[in-house]
Amino acid sequence: MLIRDKDLLSLRMVATDGSEHAVADVLVRQDGLRLAYVVADIGAWLADRLVRVGIERFDPPNVPASEWRAAIGEHELEEKPVVQDAPGAKRALPLALFSRSTSGEETDLRDDEGALRSVTAITQGVRVDAEDGRAGTLMGLIFETDDWTARHIVVETGGDGAPEHQRVVPVELLGPIDWPGGTIRLDATRAQVRESPDLHEIDGIEGKWYNKVLAYYGLQS
Repeated sequence: MLIRDKDLLSLRMVATDGSEHAVADVLVRQDGLRLAYVVADIGAWLADRLVRVGIERFDPPNVPASEWRAAIGEHELEEKPVVQDAPGAKRALPLALFSRSTSGEETDLRDDEGALRSVTAITQGVRVDAEDGRAGTLMGLIFETDDWTARHIVVETGGDGAPEHQRVVPVELLGPIDWPGGTIRLDATRAQVRESPDLHEIDGIEGKWYNKVLAYYGLQS
């Protein structure tokens, strides 16, 4: 099943004891754009307390019910280190999140497999460049729930008097990603991106539409 990052952020994480928590963010591996962690807000009202939970603990998301069940209990959640506990953290996560240890020392958010990136952050201004100039801004990722790897990026195009659209580009066309500089390069032209399938053409992401995107870029086998 294909699902947008924004749809994941609309779900409630349901723990094994029935407690529910808002999904504040999801974290992807810097190399490969594979979803690795869900950031859950377990804080009280007006006091965000964000913790990360491994994606392997989650069942497939139940979008109609707005639920995302996880094999973790409230006690284990409370014992997890805080990702960021400042008020309003959900609305202002930086490009590189910080994990606070018990000693108070801050380190770049990563795990044993490498660096992680906040999807909420990278979809708020990362520039997307085509072969012949700026194509737009990164607006979202579309994941395959079988392995939680990003299959497409969503690019907001427009500018120069042109109306804005949310165009979909397969990850096969991604070139080098300059994380410090906040820039993604595509192996495609600006015209290709601006004429690619629009995300708003459909009510839901499904196989027929997915194949249409691949066919447009000549990637369908």
